[in-house]
Amino acid sequence: MSNSGPTVRLSREGRATGPPEDRYKRKTVTGEGEITTQYLVAIHHSDDYDPSVETEATISEIHALNREMIAAGARKFAAGVSAASSARSLRAQPDGKVLITDGPYLETGEHIGGFWVLEAANLDDALAWGRKAAVACRAPVEVRAIFQKPAPPAGWSAKFKGDQMRNVVYAINITLDGCCDHTKHVPDEGVMEYYTRLLRDDVDLLVFGRKTYQLMVPYWPDIAKSQSETKAENEFAQAFDSKNKIVFSRSLTSAEDRNTRIVRTNLHDEILKLKQEPGKNILIGGVDIPSQLIELGLVDEYRFVVGPILAGEGRRLLESVSLRERLQLKLVESKTFKSGCVALRYLKQ
Repeated sequence: MSNSGPTVRLSREGRATGPPEDRYKRKTVTGEGEITTQYLVAIHHSDDYDPSVETEATISEIHALNREMIAAGARKFAAGVSAASSARSLRAQPDGKVLITDGPYLETGEHIGGFWVLEAANLDDALAWGRKAAVACRAPVEVRAIFQKPAPPAGWSAKFKGDQMRNVVYAINITLDGCCDHTKHVPDEGVMEYYTRLLRDDVDLLVFGRKTYQLMVPYWPDIAKSQSETKAENEFAQAFDSKNKIVFSRSLTSAEDRNTRIVRTNLHDEILKLKQEPGKNILIGGVDIPSQLIELGLVDEYRFVVGPILAGEGRRLLESVSLRERLQLKLVESKTFKSGCVALRYLKQ
C-alpha cells in the first residue's frame, strides 16, 4: 500500500518533527462532494512497555480524548494493539507456499501500542488531535495520512453516508418562553406531519427515559392499531410504532411495546456504542435523558418546534443543564406552519 502523504512524529510535549506541513495542506472539492482525508494517529511504545503501569489519570485523559473526538465527529475507528513480540509474520515462498514465523516482520525497539483513524480536513487539523494524544497517552505519537474519499454532499440521508457515525437528534416542542411541558403545547396537523417525515426518513431508533416512554407507550401504538384519530395522528402513530425503541430505566420491569429494549447500563457508554452501529440517526425525546446527553456532548442535531404560546409557567427547556462551555449551534433549516409554529433545525458546530 502506497503512502498518500507525509509522516509527522509528535513528542510528549507535542512538538512536530518531519516533513513541512505545507506539503499536505489541501482541501479539494469535486462534483461528488468535498474530499476529506483520514489519518492514522498511532501511539508508539517500547517493546517492553507494560500497560499495567498506566495510572488512573492517564486512562481518564485517554477516555476524555476519545469522547472529544467522537463529539467532534472526527473519530472513525480506535483500537489497541498487542506487543510486537506476540506478532506472527507471513512470507510468500517461491514455491507458492506461505511461511509463518513467530515475531514481528520488522525488528525494532518500538511498536504501535494503539491507534485512531480520524477524519480531518488537512494535516494541521490531524496534528491538533495528535498533540492531544501525545499528552494524554504520555508517549510519542505518529500522524500519517492513509487515504482520501469523497464526503457525501450536504443534505444526504444518513443511510447514504457509508461509515459515518449516526447522529443523535433531539426533537421537542417548546413555547416562546421556553416551556417544554407537553401539556402546554398541542401539535397541529402540520407539526404532526413534520414529525412523521422525521421518523420515516431520518431515524430508525428512538431513545427515551421512563417518564417520556410511558407518555408515548401504549398511547401511540394503540392508535396505530385502532386508526381512531385524525389522518395526521394515525400516520404518526404508525411511523412511531414501527421504530425500535430504547428506554433507560432502573425501575421499569417490562416494556409494553414489542420493539422496546430496556437498558440499565451507563448512558454515555450505551449511546456511544449505538452511534457506532450501522443505521439511520437516533432520535431522543423528553427532557431528562436529552439533558444528560447534551452535558456529555453527545447530541449532534437539535430540532425545536416553537409554538406561538407564552406559557408563563412550567418546566423550562434545559434549565438543569450545566455546560462546560457555551454550545454554538448552526441553523440549517426552518419551516413555518399555518398555526404559527416554527420548526428550527440546528447542527452542533
